[in-house]
Amino acid sequence: MLFNSLQFLLFFPSVLFVLFFLKNQKASLIFLLVASLYFYASWNFNYLFLILISIISTYISAIAIDQNTGKEREKKIILMFAIFLNLLILFFFKYYDFFRKELSSFNITSQFPEWKFLLPVGISFYTFQAIGYLIDVYRRSIPAEKNWINYSLFITFFPQLVAGPIEKAEHILVQFRNQIKWEKANLVNGFDLVLWGFLKKVVLADRLSVYVDSVYSNLEVHGGLTLLVASVLFSIQIYCDFSGYSDIAVGIARMMGFNLIQNFKNPYFSKNIGEFWSRWHISLTSWFRDYLYIPLGGNRVTIFRNYLNVLIVFLLSGLWHGANWTFVVWGLLHGLCRAFGMGFQKMTSHQTFFVKLSKSKFVDLINILLTFGFVTFAWIYFRANNLTEAHYIIGNILFKMELTNTSLRQTILPFTQSNVSIAHAIVVSFWVFFVFYIEKIKEVNFNFVLRLFISISILFFGKFDNVSFLYFQF
Repeated sequence: MLFNSLQFLLFFPSVLFVLFFLKNQKASLIFLLVASLYFYASWNFNYLFLILISIISTYISAIAIDQNTGKEREKKIILMFAIFLNLLILFFFKYYDFFRKELSSFNITSQFPEWKFLLPVGISFYTFQAIGYLIDVYRRSIPAEKNWINYSLFITFFPQLVAGPIEKAEHILVQFRNQIKWEKANLVNGFDLVLWGFLKKVVLADRLSVYVDSVYSNLEVHGGLTLLVASVLFSIQIYCDFSGYSDIAVGIARMMGFNLIQNFKNPYFSKNIGEFWSRWHISLTSWFRDYLYIPLGGNRVTIFRNYLNVLIVFLLSGLWHGANWTFVVWGLLHGLCRAFGMGFQKMTSHQTFFVKLSKSKFVDLINILLTFGFVTFAWIYFRANNLTEAHYIIGNILFKMELTNTSLRQTILPFTQSNVSIAHAIVVSFWVFFVFYIEKIKEVNFNFVLRLFISISILFFGKFDNVSFLYFQF
């Protein structure tokens, strides 16, 4: 079930209505659990058993770990088994076919049967959330959750089930234990976030996708300038799409009385890659930091090991996004840039010239533009279907920036090339600047006039054809 579908626009108000009249906390949580399972099953009922396996295995394992006080070896065996089981399911559905095809170069593919399965939506998100919970219990950071309703809802809570944010148990489980409180401020602020998210999704991301998809699906007919514009627009599209989803998720959760973590903090205003990853997909960055980077030694090891840890984290982060070499290269590029930035910062942190330079507003602006440029360059690998396409795009941008009439016209009026009116292009351009402006200066909190303006823009200029969110494929 997509947030931007008629089905969801009927589903969520119904859930909110029933919750409002349920005064019993346990009854409310049971109803929310049933609604969340229905939300997931509406995509593919046959795959409901996968998330149930994850819930049951991690619920039982966490309790077993919690009760095995002083038996470190047994606790570790239980932890490893539960993590292995959940990662095995993730690997089989997400990476099996990729590795099977790669092994064909060694002529041993025949030993591995071909399996064709749909990728279970949200599997990367809820698997990581469950594993993070297990590790927290093992570390004694939190006690195991004994209430199976609370824990099941922790994994299946429908606002953030299929594309995050990846919540930590210590943040969300405690909210399920408390009585749901209905407050006008939560309803109003939550509605504003939902409205803001829909604007970014259906007016901006989906409209931009028309041009981006038309260019990336016909690379050979476009010049370097058109490819550059399409790549820049994809940077805006993926931000508006993913942050739009996060806004809707946080908004509908807040309307029901729950607070999810903020997943984006103006990432395109970052001055370096390290800052970018502290602002983009914050929940995933935090997960890799807490459950991979720090256990590897973090920065408490030698400089070489520290940089190696950074590269490992980013490579696995790239692979987490998809079973394709393009994602591996994307992760590697970010890892190398992050390691280079760390090294440069170490070398210049005590040099007066660089310290003074870092305080300059003009230098900040240059750093923001350079960071955005690098992120956009890396997004080319993220968006391309394969490495050959990515290299073709980069080569044309760098060495074939010809200003042919066709290329120039498609660049200046890109939307008219995809049967979208100039009015759409003007509205999208206005809202792109306004979205980045308002998210830079304040928290989303609107008055009546702005709500009306956003609603009209959504109704008249939104693209309502149930386009899936980009991160649903991860």
